[in-house]
Amino acid sequence: MHISPIYTLPQYKDNSSIQKNQDRTFGLKLKPQLTQDVVSFEGYRRFLDLPKNEIFARIKRSIRPDNFIGAGGEAKVYSIKGTKYCFRCPKGSSDRYNTNIDFNISEADKVNHVVANLGAGATIMTRLKGVPVKSDAMSIEQIQQIAQSIVDFPVQAYRTFMHQLADADRKNMYFDNFWPNVIVNPKDKTITAIDFVKDFPYAEEFSPLGKMFSALTHDENTVEQLGMVANKILKAALKDLSPGQKPCVEPSQFDFSLFLVDLRNLEKFHIADESYCDLFNALERVVELKELELKGEKVASKLRNDINVAKEIIDLMF
Repeated sequence: MHISPIYTLPQYKDNSSIQKNQDRTFGLKLKPQLTQDVVSFEGYRRFLDLPKNEIFARIKRSIRPDNFIGAGGEAKVYSIKGTKYCFRCPKGSSDRYNTNIDFNISEADKVNHVVANLGAGATIMTRLKGVPVKSDAMSIEQIQQIAQSIVDFPVQAYRTFMHQLADADRKNMYFDNFWPNVIVNPKDKTITAIDFVKDFPYAEEFSPLGKMFSALTHDENTVEQLGMVANKILKAALKDLSPGQKPCVEPSQFDFSLFLVDLRNLEKFHIADESYCDLFNALERVVELKELELKGEKVASKLRNDINVAKEIIDLMF
């Protein structure tokens, strides 16, 4: 699996006790463990402005247990201390990334937060502040804290996340919507996806609402939390469909019907079928009016009214 810049884990003085201390000291408490970014190196030069040999020397020194951030099937990721970057080191290639550094970043690289390619799949990436939606290192209490922080995020945070996924889809980048691949920052109230694959052969048609919901929710969520995430995802889509707004995807691509079917199939929800039908009809009217507006017709007043009706139904349901 592709590894992207991952959240900053706590650092430990005793390397031998990392695993032992991880569950005890991961301690989110709605405040992710953050390492202060230093934009200079050796007092006066930015890390990426250093000569190549110094950059590679710094990276080499970073490959140690206390800088370890995470790993996947293809690579390991290490924090580069004293900088705002991390290093993606492909497994089995420790001696094949120290001869070249390329700052000519492709659009696919930008989606995955890459700032430099080092060859053989090794990269330097921006280290994101925050924590994953869920990981094996978290306790149930910590998972719940992050789940509640996601619920408390404003609708705009969900909309920004939706735009990130839509932008990646336009570049033929497939998002692996798995909980560790979404970094949330409770302090800044941001949601950021980190794992995209170019031209994934088995990718389904892009459905942003379903992808968002599956990446942000899990079995440890309460019914109330599931409902509020659904509520804010739907409202983020409606915000995109508001009069005068350019939606991140074609109106019909929001695929409200599929999303509502998925919600309806959740055993934790006990909502009358009539309510789903009412919401489906309201959302369909919004989509139809938005399509007319994009064709140049003056339907702003009707569109605004139908969006408000849809919001009222959403609030009653979730």
